[in-house]
Amino acid sequence: MTFRVAHKPASSPARSPYRVIEQTTGREINWINRYLDYESLRRVSDNTLRSYAHELLHFLRWWESVHHTDAITEAVLAESTLLDYVRFQSSQERPLCGATINQRVAIADRALRIAFPGAPGQIAPGFQPTYWQRAPMGIGKPRLAIGRLRVKTPKRTIVPLSVDEVARFWASFRNSRDLAIVGLMLGPEGCGMVRSRLLRSSYGSTMRNPGRA
Repeated sequence: MTFRVAHKPASSPARSPYRVIEQTTGREINWINRYLDYESLRRVSDNTLRSYAHELLHFLRWWESVHHTDAITEAVLAESTLLDYVRFQSSQERPLCGATINQRVAIADRALRIAFPGAPGQIAPGFQPTYWQRAPMGIGKPRLAIGRLRVKTPKRTIVPLSVDEVARFWASFRNSRDLAIVGLMLGPEGCGMVRSRLLRSSYGSTMRNPGRA
């Protein structure tokens, strides 16, 4: 079977304009489209709905390749379903970044929870962070909770510019207008830096033109 995302404009905000369907027959995948309608009712933007539809389409294609059917029920969902989905994505010939895997798993997890509230919870030791959750209204002791299944993602390292790189940055501006735009982008601190730069520039131009007042 072949599945795709179809755009079907709807007059009601309670119905998502993006639908996941079986291409040959046009049959809708009910549990996915119910979730998309749910998000549409929350007034999620169309771009976000389209992103959700494509992420769930990827999950559906994986599910059909494993189970040879697009039907999902609470009885067939196992505690390791999402872990198997992560394993499938990690074994692709073209490696996927952790952020992509986490986004797909998070959307699939949320959609499955809403569509099948009685299904067993997903358990993947080592992939789910634990944290202390406050009691309602702050009454009672905090309880230990388990977060969503996630893979580790590399942390971004911010490397400061060198002195030469900063000098080249300032030298790239040819007039006061460019410096003023940079000041607006950098905020109050940037305005101070630009002001001092303009003063030095004005002083230098005065020194180069002795006849100027």
